Amino acid sequence: MQNRVKIKEKLKGNIFFIALPYTILISALTITGLFSGFALGNRVGSSVAGFSFSLSFSFLGFFLGFLISYLIVKEKYLMKGL
Repeated sequence: MQNRVKIKEKLKGNIFFIALPYTILISALTITGLFSGFALGNRVGSSVAGFSFSLSFSFLGFFLGFLISYLIVKEKYLMKGL
């Protein structure tokens, strides 16, 4: 019984290290979308276009990173029914 409790405590402590790569992936894709959208919008020649492209590309990067992370975790931990 005590071994079971120790294992659960170790898993709780390591959950941040388990989630860290997925957090970095989501952040990297969001930042990439933000700056690429801003560069593309400014190339068009308007600050409004830069804002709209950066907003839409950053959301796209966030949701793409979230989807990739979700699929990896679902496959890795075999969560059935999700």
